[in-house]
Amino acid sequence: MSSGVFSKSEFRFTGKHMLASMLCFFGVIIAVNFYMASLASKSWTGLIVKNSYVASQEYNSELQKAADQKTRGWKSSINYAAGTLVLTLRNQNNNVLTFDKVIAEIGRPAFEQADKTLQFMPLATGSSKIAIHLEQGIWAIKIKGDVAGETYRRDLRIKVDASGKGKIL
Repeated sequence: MSSGVFSKSEFRFTGKHMLASMLCFFGVIIAVNFYMASLASKSWTGLIVKNSYVASQEYNSELQKAADQKTRGWKSSINYAAGTLVLTLRNQNNNVLTFDKVIAEIGRPAFEQADKTLQFMPLATGSSKIAIHLEQGIWAIKIKGDVAGETYRRDLRIKVDASGKGKIL
């Protein structure tokens, strides 16, 4: 080594090594980004409000309404298939409750241009339905209604598959 000449046993960092290092470095970054994006798409997609200050002022009131609804023991079931969204609300004795009026705000999460507000139509069974075609993907639904002067509200996400059947997330 004193002569300044490299022997064959010494390691030399070449352009190939640099290329491999760069590919590994950026490969890890891209893999982590894809992993984080997949986690984000499978979890809660966020909340969009027109005025965050007003929404923050109404937060405690909304929590109280949710607690009141929970104390009433109401349970709702929502199903989507074949272009029909069906809502059934039951009390703590499992009796079907009939809505005075009930509406649904339906749209894609974080994309309000295609949002629709539709009114449910009553069925003879006491359930309510909306005829609407939802394309494949995730849909955000906010249901608001009145039953004998009491307020009902439910926010949910439905994932519609290729066959047109919805699954509540």
